[in-house]
Amino acid sequence: MKTKILFLSIFALSLFWLISCDVIEEPFFRDTITGDTTGIDTVSFDPTPQLTRGVLLEEFTGHKCPNCPAASLLAHDLKEANPGKVSVVSIHSGVFATVDGAGDFTYDFRTSEGAILDGFFKVGDYGYPNGLISRKKVDANKYIVSPQNWTKEVDSLKDQPAIASIALNAYETGGTIKCYARIKFIGANSNQYKLALLVTEDSIFRPQKNNNPAVGTVPVITDYQHRGVLRSAINGTWGSALNSGPVADQQVFLAGYSIPMGVAWTPEHCNVVAYIYDKVSLEVYQVKEVRLQ
Repeated sequence: MKTKILFLSIFALSLFWLISCDVIEEPFFRDTITGDTTGIDTVSFDPTPQLTRGVLLEEFTGHKCPNCPAASLLAHDLKEANPGKVSVVSIHSGVFATVDGAGDFTYDFRTSEGAILDGFFKVGDYGYPNGLISRKKVDANKYIVSPQNWTKEVDSLKDQPAIASIALNAYETGGTIKCYARIKFIGANSNQYKLALLVTEDSIFRPQKNNNPAVGTVPVITDYQHRGVLRSAINGTWGSALNSGPVADQQVFLAGYSIPMGVAWTPEHCNVVAYIYDKVSLEVYQVKEVRLQ
C-alpha cells in the first residue's frame, strides 16, 4: 500500500511539472559532443554556414539628439551594403533619450539593458551619437567608435574568417517569442564565450530631432522611422555562458529561450539578433539576425 501511494505521489508530481513548465522557459544548452540534444532536435535551421565574421554595430542614440539621424542613416546604409554581414542595434540611452510629459517626445525607447551598456562602456563621456563595432577595443581602455570611423572599422572585420557560425530560428506564438540558436565552431580554441540574444524592432514612426536638411526636416522629423531599436535582451544584458572548457573544431552548441512579447511591440517588425563574444575581452566574433516569424 505504501509503495502504491509513493508511486502515485511521484506520478502526480511529475504530471504537475510537465503541465506547469515549458522547457524553453528554462534556458538550456546542449553540447553535441555529449550527444544530448533533447528537446531541440526537431527545430529547423538554415543550413547555410557563416564562413566570414559578422559585425555588430551598436548605435547609441536618442530621439532628442539632433546629430543622430545622420549617424543612424550611415549605420543602416552599412547594413544594407553588407547583407547578412552587419547587424545594427539602436540603443536609446543617455541625456537625449529622456521623455517629456507632453509634446513630441513622450514615447520611451529606453531599456534597462541599454542603460547598463551605456554606463559600462561610458558612452556619455564621449557624447551622442557614438557606437561600438563588435565591441572591439580601439585602444587599451576605449571601445567607443565615432560615426566617421564606423565604415573603416566595419570593413576591417567583415571579411575575416569566422571562428563560428550561428543558425537562428525565432517565432512568435500566443504572445510569446520562442528562439532557438545553433552555434558551430570552426577550428578549436581555448577561449571562453557567451551567447547573447536581443529583440529589436524596425519601423517605429515617432518624432526625432534633426539638424541635417539632407536627412529630413529641421528641427524635428515628425514621422521619423526608428529602425533596429533595442526592445529587450532575451537572456540578460550580458547573455549566457556558452562553453565551460576549450571548444573543439566543429563542436556544436544548441540553446533555446522564450520571453513574453512586449505590449507595444509589433511582431511583424521585430527581429532577433544573436551574437557570441569573448567573455574576457568582450569582443563579438559572430552575429546572426533573423526576422521574427
